[in-house]
Amino acid sequence: MMKRQQGPSLRVSSFNGTAIAASTDWIVLTPGWHSVQFSWESGGMLELNVAGTKVVAANPRSGQTMN
Repeated sequence: MMKRQQGPSLRVSSFNGTAIAASTDWIVLTPGWHSVQFSWESGGMLELNVAGTKVVAANPRSGQTMN
């Protein structure tokens, strides 16, 4: 989560080393609790869903792992 001028916001990013390879758009959070879901595919899509607001981005990197 990041505090931006528009307010607290979330996005999902894929990295190539230390550089960002792809990112979804930011979703600005409204006050209160939110359900947050994300999915990530190596050589596929990045998806972020916050309380029904969904954003996606193409992930160009393949062969990635998560830990």
